[in-house]
Amino acid sequence: MGWLEYLDRQLVFWTFMAIGLTSGGFLLVTMLLGEISEVFGDLFGGDHDFDGHDLSGDADHGDIHDAGHDVHVGDIAGLATPSAFSFKFILAFASGFGTTGAITTFSGYNVLASSGFGVLAGFVMAGLTYGFVMFLASQQASLNISSNDFIGRNGTVIVDIPENGLGQILLEIGGSSLSKLAQAADGKKIPERSNVEVISTIGQVVLVKIKSQAA
Repeated sequence: MGWLEYLDRQLVFWTFMAIGLTSGGFLLVTMLLGEISEVFGDLFGGDHDFDGHDLSGDADHGDIHDAGHDVHVGDIAGLATPSAFSFKFILAFASGFGTTGAITTFSGYNVLASSGFGVLAGFVMAGLTYGFVMFLASQQASLNISSNDFIGRNGTVIVDIPENGLGQILLEIGGSSLSKLAQAADGKKIPERSNVEVISTIGQVVLVKIKSQAA
């Protein structure tokens, strides 16, 4: 290999490497300062307590706290599909392109072949980033559901609500289902499969009134 060919290969290698490292670094910073910070901000900044209310029944605070996060998210809380041309996806593509191009160039492939492998890897990297962003967006949507969103909603009892105790209901919000701990507003027993309406909330527990009795 002549000196000119060696220098040309080094130039191609370091060009690919610069693209990959720069794009990957910007992508990491974007993710850390964007979606991830928002999710953890809501996780640790949200109000998950009972605001001093005392609920009767057999369930303890741990059960109530855990049940408050039993959410299956679909199109709730205004979840939007990110654009495929978002800056972070372009960075992900460039990161995969540059890194793979550098690796294949170091392995002895010419610049055309390395570019081809880089383009394929770039699309894969962008796709993985898209999936990750959608996952974070879905988690953010679940955290954005406020107590007021439950009031006036109709649900079905899936675990008997005992007298002055706690049961569980299934609610439909935005075409998605989620379960919540529930207590009868009048303190009376509500059997499974009864239709109920949420009239207020206490922390992570909803207070309901019966609309129709189970057969």
